Amino acid sequence: MSEHGATTALTTWWAGERLRLTALYPLRCDRLIVELDAALARDDIAATDERGVLAEMLGLRARAQAICGQTETAIRELHALLDSGDGRFGGADRAPLLAALANCLESLGQYADALDLLHEAHALYASSADLRGVASTRLSMGVMHSRCGDHAIGYGHYREALAGFERLGEWAGVVRTLNNMGLNERNLDRLEESLATFDRALRIAEEQALPTVAWTLSGNRARTLLAMRRLDAAERAFAQHARDTQDGTWTQTGLDARFGLLEVAHARGERRSIVPPLQQLVVELKAARHLDMEVRARRLLAECLEDGEGDVATVLDAYKALRECERAWFDQRAGSRLRASTLMAELDAARREVEREHQLRDELARAHAALTIESAERGARAEALYRQAHEDALTGLPNRRDLAERLCAERRRGERFAQPLSIAMVDIDHFKAINDRHGHAAGDQVLVEVARRLQQALRSGDLVARFGGEEFVALLPDATHEQACALGERLRRAVAAAPVPIGRGACAVTVSVGVMTCAGDDTNDVVLARADARLYAAKTAGRNRVIGESGVPVGANAHDRVQA
Repeated sequence: MSEHGATTALTTWWAGERLRLTALYPLRCDRLIVELDAALARDDIAATDERGVLAEMLGLRARAQAICGQTETAIRELHALLDSGDGRFGGADRAPLLAALANCLESLGQYADALDLLHEAHALYASSADLRGVASTRLSMGVMHSRCGDHAIGYGHYREALAGFERLGEWAGVVRTLNNMGLNERNLDRLEESLATFDRALRIAEEQALPTVAWTLSGNRARTLLAMRRLDAAERAFAQHARDTQDGTWTQTGLDARFGLLEVAHARGERRSIVPPLQQLVVELKAARHLDMEVRARRLLAECLEDGEGDVATVLDAYKALRECERAWFDQRAGSRLRASTLMAELDAARREVEREHQLRDELARAHAALTIESAERGARAEALYRQAHEDALTGLPNRRDLAERLCAERRRGERFAQPLSIAMVDIDHFKAINDRHGHAAGDQVLVEVARRLQQALRSGDLVARFGGEEFVALLPDATHEQACALGERLRRAVAAAPVPIGRGACAVTVSVGVMTCAGDDTNDVVLARADARLYAAKTAGRNRVIGESGVPVGANAHDRVQA
């Protein structure tokens, strides 16, 4: 067989094999990795010059690794392929690897970097007229924007992806895109359109024999019915969804269906009847380690108990359990961001060494110049999206807007149950010097690690948020001023306990803390201003200390006093 004939045969084989293997994603990614490894070991594939097929196989394998919890390994392997000095994957052949790397970074919360990679992959697919690749990257970009809260931009990408998949007759891609469009329409409060989109997607899934996709669609359709207050229809849809997933293959989907039925009952005002099943569901979610859904279920349970279905002690216990679960959720995501930040810093350093060894400065400069304008626009848009969300994109903590809402809620709760509420304002000492000496990537690592240490040092039921820059605010419900000062000292010690890893080194970090306790008639602005005044006093007194309303440093620096 001629070389051209061998290449054509390999491309034809992969077109069919890709459809079979992608059906294993994401439920059987362990098996998918085994089968891809066996295929990559074949002599005809190892010796081929068809780099596009190899790149697609390796990209699909990396995505499966991320699902199986091997994200960091996948990122290292993809970087090695993309940065190899032999130019093994160049031009459009890089596109599947870039898209897979974006998928891995997105799973670690690195949305801005992932979006940059998707734009680069999209440009390469477009230059080679690869319509399937263009549609796939459009779908991924829509997902990225939607997760950042900009549903309108995400919806535009979904429309482009849908048109591409329809032209190709790729019905699995059509159904996946319609599912995301239905979710976006619901987020944009276009509920009738959302329902129609899910109905259309379900018809196609049934016609094309895609049962597992249909299960996902039916659950999302049920939530749209719930949002429309069509409670009877939503109840039937959730009940059918629960029956479809009761074989145990889709454990999380089955739990979500049960939670949906309880949400329907709550919407009907049946609070008393749903408390026992909610309590049971919370136990199962905790055992299954579905933290995001557990947070939602605990929040609904606490609301039901607060609305009269529980005594004061029970209500307080429910809210404390909710705060502890939220803290675990934030800590999990902060840990992912810290690992990603450390990994990216390490890979950046390794890349610079490779660049010097292979003298690739000119090539990289040309690529950078071509992407500068588009990258700047994407960066500005991504930053705007993050500011709109309630979560701080870097640390995973609640942001300033969310803090204001939580502070109002905790003040009301404190008044209702006659409990004190204290505030600790925390600021990283000499943070500008850290940025100037080690670089902004290192500064980001410091912020992520300080956020993690503050989270771990707090009690169950406390909350810490990023207030802005290098400043954090901790809400301390049911804490007297003396207790709050002790907690402030615990926060200070937790940060100063050990140097923070940055790249290949470490940096000593300390914080200053100002503590105050709310009075009954305080507004949010007054509360934060008083805490900020104490923080300023701690800074003026020499930093790395805690100062409460008395003006006297506590803990390790208790011998110092603030000068008038």
